[in-house]
Amino acid sequence: MAALKRTFCLFAVVGMIAFAGKPAQALEISDMLAGSEASANVVGSSILDWVLNGANHSGGASYYYGIGSSPEALISSLPLIGGPTLAGNSVNATYGNGELAIDFGVEITAVPGVSSMTVTMNATSSSNNLDLSIFEVHNMNLSGTAGDDTIGFAGGSTPPPPPQPSNVEQTDADSTFTQNSEASILGGVGGTDVFPSHWELSANPAALLALMTDGDADTLADTPNDTNPIGAADVAHAFQWDASLMSDDTLQIIVRKQLRSDLVGEVIPEPVTSMLSLLGLAVIGGTAAGRRRSA
Repeated sequence: MAALKRTFCLFAVVGMIAFAGKPAQALEISDMLAGSEASANVVGSSILDWVLNGANHSGGASYYYGIGSSPEALISSLPLIGGPTLAGNSVNATYGNGELAIDFGVEITAVPGVSSMTVTMNATSSSNNLDLSIFEVHNMNLSGTAGDDTIGFAGGSTPPPPPQPSNVEQTDADSTFTQNSEASILGGVGGTDVFPSHWELSANPAALLALMTDGDADTLADTPNDTNPIGAADVAHAFQWDASLMSDDTLQIIVRKQLRSDLVGEVIPEPVTSMLSLLGLAVIGGTAAGRRRSA
């Protein structure tokens, strides 16, 4: 059988958008195989949408960093020191300052009825005893609708004590999303595994985003801590990775996501408007109590 031909396309969305108070350009990456097409718009360290065969399944994902007792901020709020580099179905950029550099990359692929997305972060310290936290907040709206999804830990297993779980599964009547992650410290300590330190699965996406913008150094609440899934509701998940880095150590985090859906040709919400609306809710309705992260 002849090998299926895979084609890639990529273009910059015309115009500039305001994201988290900072102008940035939305870049679309996409992949097509055997008539199945997946795409995502990426702005800095945020992924605005995830479209598979014409249906948008994501309300947005954002990645943040925190140092010691300093409040969290978007990774892309750091100065841009490399890229962005566009390469077919992926985008990569490096952000940093005098004590930290974070390489942030997103890759998307498609096969019939399935799309995979890989987010890779390499955070390299330029100083000793750097207490670093990396956060992910992701609001999937499967099948293009919010309010009818269920989320839980994959396999229905109770979250154990450290090392913590990293596998989540979210479903609705027509689509399934799964995610797992792996992390390690590269450098002087040599490949030490770093499991997610904290997590939250929530039916309040705006509250999770509010934690990232409340001006405090926060720690996720480690909820739920049982086998009961959450939903049906507008659900989201968040993970936190903590590490103490020496000079030239690199915290590498690889987050692997998979979306399965047979839906075709659904109406796609405007990705920029959808994600920015959610961010607005997080700022306006940010009533979640800050949980201060220890230095």
